[in-house]
Amino acid sequence: MSPDRPPRISGGERDAAVERLKEAFAQGHLSAEEMDERLHVALSATTPGELTSALARLPDKDAGRTVVIDAVRLTIKHSGR
Repeated sequence: MSPDRPPRISGGERDAAVERLKEAFAQGHLSAEEMDERLHVALSATTPGELTSALARLPDKDAGRTVVIDAVRLTIKHSGR
């Protein structure tokens, strides 16, 4: 492989990116329009950089929801989603 050519991604890497986009869409992190745009980028990606741009600014895959619960006078209040 030439040092000036970026490595090519595998079909498995592309499939994993598509799955990550589906998860983010299902969790409400992407609009339908943004999902379509990112899917196009991911499905046509040939290099890691192109694939990275499709996944940019998504929350970490393993990031769980954070809920803050405060107990006030035997009443539980929560904030967050």
